[in-house]
Amino acid sequence: MRCAMKKFLKVVALNVALCAVAFVALDLFVGKVLVKRGISITNVVSGHGVPLDYGGSQRPAGARVEGNNTRASGYIVDDPNLGYRYAANFESHARLRAGDMVYYDTVYHTNDHGWRSTPGPVREAESFVAFFGDSFVYGEGVGDHETIPATFQEISGRRTYNFGVQGWGPQHFPALMQDERAILGIREPAGIAVFYATMTHPSRVVGKFSERKFNRNFPYYRRSMGGDVVRAGTFGHDRPLLDFLYRNLDGLGLVRFFGTESVLDGLTPVDYDLMADILALGCKEFARRFVSKGCYVVVSSGTTFEGHREQVVRRLERNGVTVLDYSELYDRTSEGLIIPGDPHPTGRANRIVAERLAADLERLHPERNR
Repeated sequence: MRCAMKKFLKVVALNVALCAVAFVALDLFVGKVLVKRGISITNVVSGHGVPLDYGGSQRPAGARVEGNNTRASGYIVDDPNLGYRYAANFESHARLRAGDMVYYDTVYHTNDHGWRSTPGPVREAESFVAFFGDSFVYGEGVGDHETIPATFQEISGRRTYNFGVQGWGPQHFPALMQDERAILGIREPAGIAVFYATMTHPSRVVGKFSERKFNRNFPYYRRSMGGDVVRAGTFGHDRPLLDFLYRNLDGLGLVRFFGTESVLDGLTPVDYDLMADILALGCKEFARRFVSKGCYVVVSSGTTFEGHREQVVRRLERNGVTVLDYSELYDRTSEGLIIPGDPHPTGRANRIVAERLAADLERLHPERNR
């Protein structure tokens, strides 16, 4: 009986070892050969990871950003509350290229407090408009004067601030407002907050696997037992088991080949409600810190939230937040509106948004014209 059991265990151990060797070999082949050449199920199905309904272009295989807009150069600095942010008074040169093809070549400047500069004349300095968001607000791939905030300042004459940071999510809005140590550089006591919502925000706010390169040290908000939205710490520190799983899956070639949207990145209606409530909390914290003349969430062009846009809009409006739905403001597949080889908008597309927003705020705040 013992001999039979020993033989059985040896067979099991041998099969496990063979399976492990086969898995490692297959993973190495997929990661080093297929994925390295830009071949993956994710790329074939959705265009290098861009959601099917988002439109526009995506970075081709082999494309990379060159320049000094990195942590190593000092441009990106660690922040214990926000994960990271930018260094003050920094000139950063960024170039997106794939081989001999250059998709953008631009220079970013930060102000005295580490936020993207908004050059241009200001005709009204009694109040301000503050923009919050990610690389779409920051203005990845375009010059300082071509960002949405800077273009809005040029058109409206209002004092404008750009609090967009590449990779940030909705949770950074309340986190920044709650951080009394953060130096915003806002001199005016009263103003308007505008959060620019994009397609990736639901995944960032709940810390999904696809956003792992950004979110490990990002603010982590969740529901309390009473249903309120509360700050729980950071994704990496306060979700240790999930963080361990993500870090160990990250290097697998098979994961990169097959993609993760269907398994690790699935979103539920509960996640979209959480995102809306976190944005509402940001508006509440903005009103606590400043004299709020209004807080708006702009739904960016092409953003459908995978069919949950109306749910998000209803949830925000129920919380007293005004939503400006620009999801169909322009066609992201139109020539000249999206940077070739990149999903970010051009200066021309940013101007379309800024013009519409300036007109909408004039309509929503008629007292400014009296």
